[in-house]
Amino acid sequence: MISPYGTVPKEGFIITPAVASDMKNPPFDKASSRFLIVRLSPYRDMEVSMSHLVLFDEIRRAVPTAYIDFAFLPPAPDRIQLDRIAFPWFFGRASGKVPQDFDAILVSCSYTLELVNLSWLLLQSGIPPGFEERCRKKETPLLILGGSGAVTAGAVISLRDGQLINSLVDAIFFGEGEGAIGAIALKIDAWKGSKISKRALLQNLSREIEGFWPCMEGYSASRRLHADRPALLASPLVLNGENADHVKLAITAGCTGYCAFCLEGWDRRPFHEKPIDDISAVLPELKKASGAIDIELFSYNFNMHRALPQIVPLAGRVFMQVSLMSQRLDILAEHPALVELEAASGKRSFTLGVEGISARMRTYYHKGIEDWHIQRSAADIMASGPRELKLFFIISGFEHEQDLLEFKELCEEIHARREETRRPIRIIVSAGFLVRLPFTPLQYAPLMKNRTTLSHIASRMESMCRQYGFEFRLAAPYGDYWADQLLSIAGSKAHEWLSATSRQQIVYDGALTKGAADSLDAFLASRPGHEALLDEKAEDFRPDFAFIERESHWALLRAHYEQAKTALENPASTRTSRSSRRRHGAAMGSEEETRASAERMRAMQQAKSSFPFRIVRVKESADLAWAVPAYRRSCLLRTLAMLAPGAEKVIFFCRELVIPHEWERAFSEAGRAFGLYGLRWYSIHGPHASALEKALVLASETLRAKAEYANSASILELQIVPQDRPPKPDSCSLTLSLPYAGADRLFFLRNAIEAWLRREHVTYTIRKENDALHFASSASKQKRPVHDAWLSASDANGYELSLIVGKNADLADLTKDLVEKGLCVLPEFSIEQWS
Repeated sequence: MISPYGTVPKEGFIITPAVASDMKNPPFDKASSRFLIVRLSPYRDMEVSMSHLVLFDEIRRAVPTAYIDFAFLPPAPDRIQLDRIAFPWFFGRASGKVPQDFDAILVSCSYTLELVNLSWLLLQSGIPPGFEERCRKKETPLLILGGSGAVTAGAVISLRDGQLINSLVDAIFFGEGEGAIGAIALKIDAWKGSKISKRALLQNLSREIEGFWPCMEGYSASRRLHADRPALLASPLVLNGENADHVKLAITAGCTGYCAFCLEGWDRRPFHEKPIDDISAVLPELKKASGAIDIELFSYNFNMHRALPQIVPLAGRVFMQVSLMSQRLDILAEHPALVELEAASGKRSFTLGVEGISARMRTYYHKGIEDWHIQRSAADIMASGPRELKLFFIISGFEHEQDLLEFKELCEEIHARREETRRPIRIIVSAGFLVRLPFTPLQYAPLMKNRTTLSHIASRMESMCRQYGFEFRLAAPYGDYWADQLLSIAGSKAHEWLSATSRQQIVYDGALTKGAADSLDAFLASRPGHEALLDEKAEDFRPDFAFIERESHWALLRAHYEQAKTALENPASTRTSRSSRRRHGAAMGSEEETRASAERMRAMQQAKSSFPFRIVRVKESADLAWAVPAYRRSCLLRTLAMLAPGAEKVIFFCRELVIPHEWERAFSEAGRAFGLYGLRWYSIHGPHASALEKALVLASETLRAKAEYANSASILELQIVPQDRPPKPDSCSLTLSLPYAGADRLFFLRNAIEAWLRREHVTYTIRKENDALHFASSASKQKRPVHDAWLSASDANGYELSLIVGKNADLADLTKDLVEKGLCVLPEFSIEQWS
């Protein structure tokens, strides 16, 4: 594991030895090529994203001999540590290498604001910010930008009189990368050992790969769509994170709504749904490869898939939990049986994107939602017994008093419906300020800079929400909104400012550094054309990268904008338009069929709540010392599926016993303050006791027989426990290896252990037994947080601390002291025995 500054990162280890083994990287210096996949935000914000996993999968399949690594923006405490040793923030989490050591850096950008971190990547890595200088230096890694934020990343390029003169990246990929990223990686791998110049490579890639645009004057590209969209990622790499036992499966691509503000529907058009047979076929494979307990049917709006009532039970027969996230509320209202299906699947938190606070504003957004849609869907949801209902709105700044009164009426209606249920349903209203994005109809709209106006509308909404007992949240502060708006629409005009964000100490970490929006606003105000940027745009306005669309598309966007403007200026025209999306939704199966699916899901959920189980004792290797609980569960289920063919069909989930319950205090900081591996207990659950037993017996026997597997595996032993109740041990035997460093190490170790025992209020005596110091507790066993401790020399020219502890031992306190005193760097306890 890699920690450049020698201590445990605050975010933990994303790449543990277990993950590194699955990555199948060759030695770094032996690799045919080296790729660094960069996310410009922290892992905590990117964990549920699939982009970096798709990139990894594409490259690994195309170039088995390549070394592939990940870099994420570290959280603030870790950035401080890295700054102290002058080490780049964006380093390879598996290799510990800096970006300059790689042949290609693939940056996946999800949000426009993330781009402010790009200059940090360049500055700290010593990568020249100038395109021409990077081209001259073949040893400088190729820098390729892609992702859903690519079309709004105009600020990475610089124009003069309409001519491209510089770019912070070497190329940009527009569209869907599945099926193309592997081809790009192959070309880079072959180029590395050739005499071809970097410029020639970029030109060749532009000619051969659709969607690939070299940042050079005279070149263009088209938006690429995957031929068999949405692509199904059947074997995703599992990283060490809180969502490691959660997996996504895309069931649709694009959206038929074409809302005036939404980039997704326009940039990922046309809408396409995955055939149900393809989805059904990949489900078992996905479960086996991921070890996931929970599957999310991933889509921009999952209920647009016409076969959804059939897909949900199919997924429920394979996975323990089926999650359903974003959906169209009008489809939900027009197909009320869908609420029954979702509730039967265990959904207890619903989110409805209402967007406009009134009929007028929803027509402006081309949302296609009528009042009765909102009322019906909200009423049906609350009748289903949810835990919470979230309503999302967009504040444009154009809202009038009548719009706010309509919002109040809606709040009153939802409040009344909640009162009828007599349930404490949590209602959360979230609002965000409207960003007029390029490549959408509202790119032509005037910008809303007036903070007072926006804040007043938000304040009125919050007051109304409080009146009815709703929570109110702003999705982002004004500064982040305004910076996002300016950076998105100004594009290349903001290039100079974006290039200097690192020098201005501006970072985006869930929110922008204070003052960033004012800095950007002042910069653009000092440049020609600032007023035109704020005002309504003419018909011939084109954003950066306009070449990816045909001219007819801009006429279509303008026509949609004119419709939106008419709706805004003429309240009498607020009749909701019924788009092709509605006709698409109507093609869904009958309500009776959906209710039948809901009944099947209810029966499945009922059966799952009482699945038979067997208890197993597992011996983990040190590869799992820093794994979080979700990763351990995923690893165990993947191991069982590998050892016992077909196990993924009969095992649905596992639950760790002992440690997360009675031993919570002793081990609560495991994976953060210290590593922990060794003997653990799990309950393994499945629908059929006999099939479950058979799979576990086969897995246990296979594990014992395959010595070559045991030498490199995360799970070393698996033993079925002949009991149906969790064990209740009173003590745990642990060992901790402490490296040798200096003749006085024993003195300091002894002092640290004694200080810890005193803080634990343990009365002890020290005895010398053979070559060990025995810290013997003199209190009764029932009251002792620490029963015994031994410190002895180890075979590895260091020391070994052996402990017998009770449930209340504070191991985090001990390891913190050892690390702070420099007596241990990455403490890892091995659980040797439970008593």
